[in-house]
Amino acid sequence: MKLDLPRTKESAGPSGLPAKVILHVPWYADLKEAKADGKALPIEGRLLSIPAGAGEVALGFERDPAVSIDYEKAVQEWKAEYRERYQEWRRKKPEASPFDPFPEKRFPTREEGAARSRELAAVEGVAVDRPARASSASEGNDASNATDGVGGENTLCWEPAVGDSDPWWMVDLGEETTVARIRVQAAEGAPPLKFRLEASRDGEQWTRLADYWENGIRGRHGAYDLFFPALKTRTLRLTFPRSFRPRITEVFVYSSPPDWQKPTPWPQPPP
Repeated sequence: MKLDLPRTKESAGPSGLPAKVILHVPWYADLKEAKADGKALPIEGRLLSIPAGAGEVALGFERDPAVSIDYEKAVQEWKAEYRERYQEWRRKKPEASPFDPFPEKRFPTREEGAARSRELAAVEGVAVDRPARASSASEGNDASNATDGVGGENTLCWEPAVGDSDPWWMVDLGEETTVARIRVQAAEGAPPLKFRLEASRDGEQWTRLADYWENGIRGRHGAYDLFFPALKTRTLRLTFPRSFRPRITEVFVYSSPPDWQKPTPWPQPPP
């Protein structure tokens, strides 16, 4: 690795270079040795301090066999960690508003940002943590992943098992609830969705709310926003064409239309 550092008047060092360069060693690497211009550098945990005047840095490391870089496992561990951090934050700041979880105006960590997204979904949405079931599920891709409150193209998803010839997914809202819009979030790289969206009060009589069975639709960044006149329902169901294999990361259900669809009050003259 060669360093080509810019020289600026604002730099801390007298030569116009930064005072030092800090290298963060990846979590999966076990750093064995480090040299700058042929001289050994001290290794302190996962931080390596490199002299600013160094021209060439040589690193010797091995992959730590005790650390897993399996994607699915990493996601599971990440979700477990931020859930724990979120609960800890709620215990320490019970008086804080859920809409301002970072009053000190610092930039939130990735875990805090995910917890924030989940909390907003729970405040505004009506399907978070509601029981979901499906025709089938591939290993690790359960129906409940689509109601955990964590959307995005790279989170856990529901996916039917291979060979499922009649795939469907549904969520029980627990009671009759007003529903006015739904966002279906597909996983990264998933094909354009083909589906029907239906609603039912009793689980037997179904009302069709959207039909993209034949041609399908392509969402924006994997998100499919569906708007319709508000109605009362308890169960929502997505059905898919024969042998179609969707990958759904989240189904957000809202009781009110988006802000841009809400009527704007007519301005009143001053008294």
